[in-house]
Amino acid sequence: MGRPDVVPFREEHLEDATRLLAARHARHRQSEPLLSERYEEPSVAREEIERILASAPVAASLAAARWVEEGRTRHSVLAPAHDAELLDAWWRLSFGQHAHGIR
Repeated sequence: MGRPDVVPFREEHLEDATRLLAARHARHRQSEPLLSERYEEPSVAREEIERILASAPVAASLAAARWVEEGRTRHSVLAPAHDAELLDAWWRLSFGQHAHGIR
């Protein structure tokens, strides 16, 4: 299995990233209906991506190599406990378990 290309986040990635964030948030809200519906709206998802992710590589899990080179050696991710497929993906990247409660 080859390594995917890692490139800087560019305008051409924005529409796909917007759809991914809005769809992921909608999926999370199915299990956690108290989450804000705000990020299901594509325009809001796009604003969030532009604000936070514009300088990150597209293959974010591979961004860690650059972060370590820059001295950023502590990495974490928040993922919903009900999403076994997503959790499995993070565990395969050697992220451990930590729990937060939401009520």
